[in-house]
Amino acid sequence: MTDKGERMTLKGENKPGKLQPSNVWKYSLESINSHKDAIWEKKDQWNERALKGKIQEFVVGGIHIWYGLIVVAKSKTVLIDYNEPVVQMCFSIKSSSEYKMDKKSEPFVSLDNFQHNIIGMPDARLNLEWGPNTNQETFVISLPPSVFLQYLPKTHPFYQNLKQNLAEGKVSYLTEPSLPITPKITAILYEILNCKLKGYFKKIYMEAKIVELLALQLGQSEEPETASYAQGLKREEMTKMYQVRELLLSDLTRTFSLKELAHEVGTNENSLKNNFKKVFGNTVFGYLHDYKMERSKKMLVSGKTLISEISESVGYKHATHFTAAFKKYFGFLPTKINSFLLNLVYLTQEFVPELIFLETAF
Repeated sequence: MTDKGERMTLKGENKPGKLQPSNVWKYSLESINSHKDAIWEKKDQWNERALKGKIQEFVVGGIHIWYGLIVVAKSKTVLIDYNEPVVQMCFSIKSSSEYKMDKKSEPFVSLDNFQHNIIGMPDARLNLEWGPNTNQETFVISLPPSVFLQYLPKTHPFYQNLKQNLAEGKVSYLTEPSLPITPKITAILYEILNCKLKGYFKKIYMEAKIVELLALQLGQSEEPETASYAQGLKREEMTKMYQVRELLLSDLTRTFSLKELAHEVGTNENSLKNNFKKVFGNTVFGYLHDYKMERSKKMLVSGKTLISEISESVGYKHATHFTAAFKKYFGFLPTKINSFLLNLVYLTQEFVPELIFLETAF
């Protein structure tokens, strides 16, 4: 039995349980690892006075994936109980979260809207704090340290830092401050949540997407401008940059100038250019271009929309201009995307003959 307010531990169960809206969340990698050869998934609804929302979970190849879209009515502190060390790839889509060793301590890492980080959690109890009257959209991938370290060379600074801190029962994190979520990362999160494949095809697809996410996180952490992300920005300045992003993405057919965007949120062009890149790691129009390309790829893969319609919906007056931009971004024509994906399936079948899933992202 568990203490009052706790969920049942995963340890010893036949299938993973869910992180319920209680005061204590428990992870047991032993149970998660018992599903390393298959896929387990579940969708659920939370409907409590303090927390309401929906949850989606996967266990694939011994890796636990958790997505939550939650409305927090009042301040919530959750005690997270790790019965063994774990590495978490954390993506705060629309969320503001603080991780603390205890309620009185300073947060060792914080994630705001559109930020991500990698956190090494020791065998300990940690506090996750959510503010009141907030919408929390969060995506977390949990891996055993042994699995995570397979993708890092032993000479990588984070490799040594993670191993030493976990051995000493300390927390590790990839960067401070946390990094901005890019349109490419957003697209991959969406693809994981909405993967329509089944069985082993789905397993290898999900594993490949997780590795792709990890590569993007690690690569972004080593970019020269990483150290300047969001540093020195006041909360008011950061809020204005989020408002600019919302303006850009609210209507992709509308054309803005930097002067118009700056006027809309009450800043100047120079501040807009500098601060937007600090918050999102890209220029204003570079970010918008990446978003348009990733959105159009999703629409093409669905196969339900004509190229001319996609072109118009993402703000191109001429389909030929869209086609040229798409090919430059992805390396192939939009007309070839479905045959390109089919070829990948055939190749997979050839080399693996035994082959018998973001709510508000786009």
